[in-house]
Amino acid sequence: MTSLKLMSWNIQEGGDARLDAIAALIGAQKPDCVALLEVDRLGNAEALASELRMALTYGEANCPSAVAWLTTQPPVKAENHRLPQLAKTLLEIELEWNGAPLRLFATHLGSRWNIQQPADEVVTILQVLERSGVDRHVLAGDMNALRPGDPVGTPPAGEARRGDAVDGAPRVAIRRMLEAGYVDCFRRLHPRRGGFTYLSQRPWLRLDYIFASAGLAPYVDRCDVIDSRLARRASDHLPVWAELSQTTTNSVAIGAPAIFRRRWRAIAQLWSYRSISPFRRRFSARLRNATVSRRPDHSASCRRMESSTRTMRLARTSFYAWRAIIPSTSLRSAAKPSPFRRLTRRR
Repeated sequence: MTSLKLMSWNIQEGGDARLDAIAALIGAQKPDCVALLEVDRLGNAEALASELRMALTYGEANCPSAVAWLTTQPPVKAENHRLPQLAKTLLEIELEWNGAPLRLFATHLGSRWNIQQPADEVVTILQVLERSGVDRHVLAGDMNALRPGDPVGTPPAGEARRGDAVDGAPRVAIRRMLEAGYVDCFRRLHPRRGGFTYLSQRPWLRLDYIFASAGLAPYVDRCDVIDSRLARRASDHLPVWAELSQTTTNSVAIGAPAIFRRRWRAIAQLWSYRSISPFRRRFSARLRNATVSRRPDHSASCRRMESSTRTMRLARTSFYAWRAIIPSTSLRSAAKPSPFRRLTRRR
């Protein structure tokens, strides 16, 4: 397969009565791999795997909140790193993707109720990732921590700011992940969006992440949060997903945010002149027919028609590319009218 879709979701205390909604959302998204967190009961995980026809890898934790992987293909190997330094566990599986090994890690870091805290757990997790010896790997899960610089929304009634959500908090856990060279997939593609995943009914914090190693970061094509009515009903966290694409090779477009990738495509379309070529062929044929029939007036008319049409198409393409490059607010505040409008007035 040339692409691989990953999903990470905290299903809130095992899912129980919400298993149908959880299975419906996962089935609609059609991911290749799903990291499930707070899978408190093995029976629920087996029911989801059976309903979705996916292979189950289950990892017992140091508390009832177990971790599981659902995959469309059985993993080559699996290992559960149930270390005392972790509040829950770190579940590792290995898949073969396009002829090379790909390691997937899922974890759920500690909350205020646990002795182990995310800032200390990340150190242990980074040591395990380094010992894996595979350059291409992913870490997904509920980190219970905020990235430095990420916004904090308005908490719902009865919910107080604590931990990394407090103003001036150091936010050490995610900072250590970034300093180790890991790429936050969502923030890389969406530098300005909030991307809140908690609380699902009224999201105000981004606690769920998908990190890609430096060797895998160039293949990250898409990443987003699923904020739908079904997702809000199924759990107190919103799921996050990312897609890896083997065909993504343009380093300029890959590393840039999504808005800049769209602008880059608009510039490429402008310089390719693909939208002009059908008109050029059509009126060139009319010009040849008029020349063969020895009607100079019609020939001159066709030349003028070809020239004016080519100019109009180029101006229109330039205008749309310019609109894609410059934000809409700048267009609205521009004092001069667009060149496309000036051309239409002259006609």
